[in-house]
Amino acid sequence: MKKLVAFILIGFFSLQLFGQNLITSDTLHIGVKQSEPFVYKTSTGRWDGITIDILSRYLEELGVPYDIVEYEKITHNELIDSMVVNNMDIIAGDITITKDRLDKVEFSQPYYVTTTSIATLKSDEPIFISGLLSYKFMQSMLILLTFIIISGAIMWLVERNINDGFDKGLIGIFDGSYFVSATMTTVGYGDVAPKTKLGKVLSFILMWLSLGMVGFMYGNITTALTVAQLDDGVENLSDLNKMKVGTIDGTTSSVFLENNNIKFINFNSTEEGMDAMVNHELDAFVYDKPIIEYYISKDKYSDIVLSKKEFMEQTYGFVLNKNSELSEDLNKTIMEIIRGDEWRGIMNKYSINN
Repeated sequence: MKKLVAFILIGFFSLQLFGQNLITSDTLHIGVKQSEPFVYKTSTGRWDGITIDILSRYLEELGVPYDIVEYEKITHNELIDSMVVNNMDIIAGDITITKDRLDKVEFSQPYYVTTTSIATLKSDEPIFISGLLSYKFMQSMLILLTFIIISGAIMWLVERNINDGFDKGLIGIFDGSYFVSATMTTVGYGDVAPKTKLGKVLSFILMWLSLGMVGFMYGNITTALTVAQLDDGVENLSDLNKMKVGTIDGTTSSVFLENNNIKFINFNSTEEGMDAMVNHELDAFVYDKPIIEYYISKDKYSDIVLSKKEFMEQTYGFVLNKNSELSEDLNKTIMEIIRGDEWRGIMNKYSINN
């Protein structure tokens, strides 16, 4: 009798363990590292983000239970390396598909294509001063000055012998230049007026020509001031060597900077890096374009601008185990979403340009 009871108890506990294993195997374990706007926890404790929106649709269609496990103070590479050890089925977030990572894990169909971009602080220098010191403005002023001097010299040569308003010596070139400047600015001749017929003809031409010259100058001044306003201080990648640069540790952006021999400071999150920018602890923050765009849209980071320069195209995907049975259905869901209006809605929701 005792043996029968023992046998029944063993069988009961075996069934319990077997049942628990079945539940575990049917429950998807999703690993995440917070990175707005792709995956983050709201103030109410609910998970949200671009990848969560995609997964929600997929998991709803799949109809299996799941849990989301957050990993802090860990790089993307470390998260991928620990995927099997931590019994994860999917890693969701701004994970870039790279050759090295494909040697270890499998990726889903890419759901987003982006570039590495640079965030910089708006210049503290007044826009007007920046415009006046710009190459475009200096070039325009040199062209105008050259025109005035040459035109003034011609008027001096024509008028010097019969016009007391033009000194007969070389100093008369200044008188001629004064005459040209007064004519171009519609001030008038003042106490100097042409007396020769050729001088009058040249003055007539000069008055009409000056209309175009003044318009040219106004246009170039406006352009110079506009360019100064939009200037982000980064003309090419080598400019970063003169700056204090930051990025996220263990990301493709950090690898990109290393490969280009650019020194940088590692941060655990984009928010930390952007805060360092606001506090003037960094001159530039290098990371993925959509994430920088998302943070710049917040009032807190209104003094930060996105550089016009973009580097290294990247593609995002969900991380799966090698030969995962989840890949086929997940890929179908991703393709359905990104090819329809639903994707535009998701991008607008998170203030991302696509």
